[in-house]
Amino acid sequence: MKSLFLDSDNSVNKQDLLKLISFVSEDIIGFEERDNTIVLQVQDHGDLEQIKFNFNTLMEKYRCPKEGGEIYYDNKLSSSKEYFDYRNIYESDMVENFERGLIGFKKEAVHLFNYFSAKFKSFAEEVKAEERVYPTLLPVDVYKKTGYLKSSPQYSIFCCDVLENMESISVLNELADRSGIHSILSEPALALSPSACFHTYKELENQCLEISQSLTFTQKVFRNEGRFNWNEFGRLRDYHVREIVFIGDAQYVINQRNKIMDKAINLMQELNLAGQIVTASDPFIIPDMQTYKKIQLLEKSKYELLLSTSEETSLACASFNLHGISFTKAFHIEVENTQRAVTGCIGFGIERWVLAFMSQYGINYEQWPAEVL
Repeated sequence: MKSLFLDSDNSVNKQDLLKLISFVSEDIIGFEERDNTIVLQVQDHGDLEQIKFNFNTLMEKYRCPKEGGEIYYDNKLSSSKEYFDYRNIYESDMVENFERGLIGFKKEAVHLFNYFSAKFKSFAEEVKAEERVYPTLLPVDVYKKTGYLKSSPQYSIFCCDVLENMESISVLNELADRSGIHSILSEPALALSPSACFHTYKELENQCLEISQSLTFTQKVFRNEGRFNWNEFGRLRDYHVREIVFIGDAQYVINQRNKIMDKAINLMQELNLAGQIVTASDPFIIPDMQTYKKIQLLEKSKYELLLSTSEETSLACASFNLHGISFTKAFHIEVENTQRAVTGCIGFGIERWVLAFMSQYGINYEQWPAEVL
């Protein structure tokens, strides 16, 4: 193993940068932060000069003023509020930790999951959203059309079939124990979607809707967050989202988004959950996409609902997004009597609501609020 010492400074958005170290090189096997120095542990065969170049290229694009999100709503609770250690939550008999960003729920946590799932579905019903059921797999050509492979390619998880011949099928079991399995896999035509709303745009492609409308569904979402990030509480590779998508004129989409935000605030108050709703931006990894972060913050096109998990930490448990014409243009979606059809979406990450709730109320369900029981 070799070590590579890299300088950083306070002008860098270090929190975002450290989350992306996994994607600098496959040869990085670990890292640590020492004041303004980041030390990378690298495989012996790793190209240190290339890794340094990749890191510095990424760092330069994060060398910008740290723009804290503007607070839209703050549910401040007593400073003496007790929080529960996430390790105790993961080790409890309510959570099954399968490692590498995969968790399951048991016992009362399942009840809590179903409570939040039903609550978010009721939000959608109250704004007249029409229910959908979509497949999990997303065609790669649809994925590409969304622009996500350009803006946030790091999340991508593709699905490959075994080559359809007896030679490949007969050695699959043997190769699964070694590193040669890729040699008998086809090029992927399908992916696991990193965003819940993409199937909606494919459904509506090349259509002119009679009126503005809202659609809703529960969808599994999949993201490769990077191999060094799976130990972070609530950082999941595979999770459920209650999604609400709006298609129509700008005022319709904004009004629908605001109605759901108000319902989310009411839920925080009802359950006495500490947290905030703040302006936010997407985690673009491609250097040329960093300008869009500033645009999102300035235009307030993205809000995140953060639920506290300790006095210093929180989980992003919902996002409220305005897309402009990004998807209506790419998928040729129009609305009658609307000059400029736009979209927006809201996603509630159900597992994260459960985890954040347990961080604030613990794993003894007898101490949970009556509303969730």
